[in-house]
Amino acid sequence: MKGTSAMKWVGLDIGTTSICGVVLDTEGGGLLASITRRNDADIPGSNPWERMQNPERIVVVVNAVLEELLLRHPDVQGIGITGQMHGIVYTDATGKHVSPLYTWQDQRGALPYSGSGVGDSLGVSDNGKRNSRDGVYDVNSGSNDDGDHRENGVNQHISTYAEQFSERIGYRVQPGYGLATHTANQALHLVPSTARYMCTIADYAAMRIGGGTIPRMDSSQAASMGAFSLDDGDFDREVLASAGLETAMLPEIVSGGTVVGQYRSSIPVYVAIGDNQASFLGAVANISDSVLVNIGTGGQVSIYTDSLMEIPGMETRPFPGGGYLLVGASLCGGKSYAMLERFFRDVIYTFTGENGLPLYERMNEIAESYGSTAADPGLTVDPRFLGTRNEAGPGAGGVISGITLDNWRTDALAFAFLDGMAEELRSYYAAVPKTMTTRIRRLIGSGNGVRLNRVLSQRLSARFGLPLELPPFEEEGAVGAALCAAVGAGCLPSFASAGQCLE
Repeated sequence: MKGTSAMKWVGLDIGTTSICGVVLDTEGGGLLASITRRNDADIPGSNPWERMQNPERIVVVVNAVLEELLLRHPDVQGIGITGQMHGIVYTDATGKHVSPLYTWQDQRGALPYSGSGVGDSLGVSDNGKRNSRDGVYDVNSGSNDDGDHRENGVNQHISTYAEQFSERIGYRVQPGYGLATHTANQALHLVPSTARYMCTIADYAAMRIGGGTIPRMDSSQAASMGAFSLDDGDFDREVLASAGLETAMLPEIVSGGTVVGQYRSSIPVYVAIGDNQASFLGAVANISDSVLVNIGTGGQVSIYTDSLMEIPGMETRPFPGGGYLLVGASLCGGKSYAMLERFFRDVIYTFTGENGLPLYERMNEIAESYGSTAADPGLTVDPRFLGTRNEAGPGAGGVISGITLDNWRTDALAFAFLDGMAEELRSYYAAVPKTMTTRIRRLIGSGNGVRLNRVLSQRLSARFGLPLELPPFEEEGAVGAALCAAVGAGCLPSFASAGQCLE
């Protein structure tokens, strides 16, 4: 294979709102084709905490993208897959889904825990409201949707299913993570009787297009579901079994680059990897001297380490082929700038009655103008309006401070929001040991929040003290998936060096 003039690999990225496919030439480092289609698989829920998608619709779109790529480049050597992490879909013994995809945004794990373990005790009615049966307080009699109950004027926190599950197993599993969702589904009697396995949507797609019936998982996807032992490289099955979870439903863990099927009975399909890890692979050429920042709807800073470590406030995620990513994840990210844009439009509508066009371009202009002239902006924004992964819910929130009579202006506010977004990510990076950060020479930026906002790019560079570089291709996740297939086939020597073929 290495003697051919081009080594072509398909990479597929199943996002929450879009599905992307690329054909990558690892011999020349070029992107030969790229297709993006809208992920229109959303399923309306009857409850406000539900976020579901139709797995069959996703597979249909994935197949359509794949067929179009292969029509242009029929001589591809393999298919790599990545996609949204954390969420789960249940499958039966034939490999067919028997449930919706419960996405990473689904919040059933944040519902109040009743202690009885039966679905009726949640008090979830047809209109999605909680009633007062079995100790779950009526939303109209003093509780709120964050799981707090007011008694004698004091908020009394009611534990959620995710919290109770975390306490039982000794691992912190957030709402939206697969096993927290599964725990709530057990209580709600939503686990189908025919369910044999649970897996992420990327694992499901890899199984389906590869013609298999049993999903298999890379550790990067498995860890996103929760209760994953980084020491053992597997779910902590013993602990989960003691907590009453049927561990036979958890797929086998296989190493990154493992073939899990054949498309058209001839093209190898490789095990899916997590979207964070895939984006790192597709954006970072030298993993030992680079830090990646990604800002889209959310925000992340990722740095590679070859040794297992834990840093408060950051997640340690398995990296394909060995090693780990230290990840600081902002819950708000680009949503905080969107919040400011909505506020500006609301002000305009309140005082003029006009519903104007989106204001982002104008906001960027005034922020850039202000940043180039203000010696000391003074105004600061802590954009943690949704809290953090370690501190969310009531009491958590962002802060605007340093307000004076002179700086309470639209341009200063726009600039301070962007600067605050950059500083939040830098604060995660600052928690990483100096022995690691002293070797960092490159700041790589990805995501539309970075690519489309020059001021934000400038503030990231200023806050991190490094010039910001953009990856060669915008489709970092799909490119990383293609690189994963190339490594699995032995055409690239390792995951650690895979991105060097792009330089």
